[in-house]
Amino acid sequence: MSDGLRPAVVSLPPRMPVASTPEWLSHILPELAAAGVATNPEEIAQGLEELVAFGIPDGADACAALVIPGSYPVLLTVLSAPACGNASKLSAYMVDHASDELLNSADDVIEAEGFQVYRSSRVVVPEGAWPRVLAVRGALVVTRPIGGRLRDVGLYFVGNDIDALVTSFLALAAFIVSKDLESLITISESR
Repeated sequence: MSDGLRPAVVSLPPRMPVASTPEWLSHILPELAAAGVATNPEEIAQGLEELVAFGIPDGADACAALVIPGSYPVLLTVLSAPACGNASKLSAYMVDHASDELLNSADDVIEAEGFQVYRSSRVVVPEGAWPRVLAVRGALVVTRPIGGRLRDVGLYFVGNDIDALVTSFLALAAFIVSKDLESLITISESR
């Protein structure tokens, strides 16, 4: 990640038609440029277009993109439970894959806006990866109000820019407790 530049999280509009992507990008890219994140606007636009085309994975409530200066955008899968009580276990559960070759792992708790955010990361060689590539699987989970009730909410990602991803956890923690994430889940669940 470029020195002094912070990553940004961009909510991906739920079920946005791919044909609407250019108009959406015309609003998003200037905001990222103004924030100093769009150091490579063509690559960021291409990455965001691919994420919109990919859509929301099965089982996910919504998606967002982690935009890291100097890196390709990373898909953030947003998951939420209808209740709460398992946040402390879920972050590790989301990143532990028995078939991966595990090289490094970390689990801890950080504070964001008064919430305890459980954070897990695994540096792995994914099963079947050829040539052998390193990847980081990351997850953050928090118990927070969504629509007036407490729920466990998680973010999950996989990427290859290990240094940039590992240093992005504070930006992700700020997003997981934000009103933006609550709105994204609420909009997604109302469709």
